[in-house]
Amino acid sequence: SETQGKYFLDGLKELAHHPIVGEVRGTGMWTAIDFTIDKKTRAPLPAEHLVNMAARAKQKGLLIKLAPVRQAFEFAPPLIIGKEEIDAAVKIIDECITEQEKEIGKS
Repeated sequence: SETQGKYFLDGLKELAHHPIVGEVRGTGMWTAIDFTIDKKTRAPLPAEHLVNMAARAKQKGLLIKLAPVRQAFEFAPPLIIGKEEIDAAVKIIDECITEQEKEIGKS
């Protein structure tokens, strides 16, 4: 629903404070997080870091689709997703970003 899509996008936008999060965008329930190694130059985060974060998320119970260019995560959850599930997903994504930033010295 439109309400759930806005709720999800708002939750993801709260992750924009991370040094490696470049842009959070979305329409309805289709959302994405673009990653960068440098917010000023917007240079893309190397793909292996996205692969590492997606693997961490899977271990925590969340499947993440890497965008074809592998600089972003794309999300298209089912329209029946609830706020509790959205909150849990955003929490896992936040944890994975934080862990990756620590690993690459960007925290």
